[in-house]
Amino acid sequence: MAKQESSDSFNIIHYIVYLAVITLNGFFNLLPYRWVQSIGTLLGRAIYYLHIPRRKLTIDNIRQAFGAEKNEKELCAIARGSFENMAKVYLEVIRIPHMLKDFTRYVTIERDDITWKALQNKNGVILLVSHYGNWELMAVMAGIIGYPIYAVARPFKNRYIYNRLLKNRELTGLISLKNRGIAKEILGALRANRVVAIVFDQYPGRTGIVVPFFGRDAYTTDAVAQLASRTGAAVIAPFITRQPDGTHKIYVESPIELVNTGDPKSDCRANTILFNQMLEKWISRHPDQWFWFHKRWKKPRFSAECKK
Repeated sequence: MAKQESSDSFNIIHYIVYLAVITLNGFFNLLPYRWVQSIGTLLGRAIYYLHIPRRKLTIDNIRQAFGAEKNEKELCAIARGSFENMAKVYLEVIRIPHMLKDFTRYVTIERDDITWKALQNKNGVILLVSHYGNWELMAVMAGIIGYPIYAVARPFKNRYIYNRLLKNRELTGLISLKNRGIAKEILGALRANRVVAIVFDQYPGRTGIVVPFFGRDAYTTDAVAQLASRTGAAVIAPFITRQPDGTHKIYVESPIELVNTGDPKSDCRANTILFNQMLEKWISRHPDQWFWFHKRWKKPRFSAECKK
């Protein structure tokens, strides 16, 4: 995802795209849910075949993760399924206000009490979120459940669409925080015993550390490990999986048992590896439901370490 525009100047191209999205929103709200799912499948498949550079990148990423255990036909099937899932995600996201009228028809949740129990320790909870399944539906569902939740978000380049997305999130009480310069806000929220959702699975730039992900070195944010160490917050990973009938099921993992040897740098690295392993476990179960389209494995340009 790209950065948000630095100014508030009017962008005619972005606004036209935004108007098109709003128009589609109205159109898809009129269609039965199963029709939208079918359209998503066809749209995703069309993009898979037409967007050759992105298709090649996606298949290459999947090959690096599963090439030793899956053949080319299987790798391509995963890639095609991932395109289809993402198309469905986008179509579902623009329908969120409509879906809120009967949200339990589309999403069920298992073990939501895990987070409530962790909050009883009064140290806050960090939700380890990934681009798996339809994460936007999961974010809205967290608000419906009633979690006192904040979410760290990376703004889109198109601020009109981004602001619309924020309004969707706010419909159920979720508070979005920008992903830069907000350390004090996050620490304050955790110390106030709130839930903070942090997207963990993307390339974080030079702020990350290099740890294994599917057996290969990958820049990974150490922010979650650092925050958990400073606040004592529990780290919990929820995952939302698309079901064969098009509905979604959220499963909340038990709090990850963090390493605490007294060596901050060593513990930070060890815990960040644990977080990647949790993500690997779920991606391996349903590889077509993860976001394979970005360059997750970039060659390290320097030796990165956790901060003290």
